[in-house]
Amino acid sequence: MAKIEAVLARSARAKEALDAIPALLDRYRQSVLAAAFRGDLTADWRAQHPDVEPASELLERIRRRRRSLHEQGRRAGRRYDEPPIQPSTTRQLLRYLATLQHSDG
Repeated sequence: MAKIEAVLARSARAKEALDAIPALLDRYRQSVLAAAFRGDLTADWRAQHPDVEPASELLERIRRRRRSLHEQGRRAGRRYDEPPIQPSTTRQLLRYLATLQHSDG
């Protein structure tokens, strides 16, 4: 009987440990995201590649290029409304790159 109780107690502890896993995973996921946004995950790579253009400079270059294409192209003479860009938004960066690629022909 004592052996059965010991096994049941061990089983209960194992279940409690398993039940705690989703909360641990959520905390881990939040920690990884926080580290990513701080730049911790790419710090070594960035230190080894100092010549890589920062996203803010890339976005500014894209803005200048779009304005130039607008002024030279079929929309010349029309008002150019500068679309807002937030450098932290990857989706917007990709949209701008796609638009720039499309504008080149």
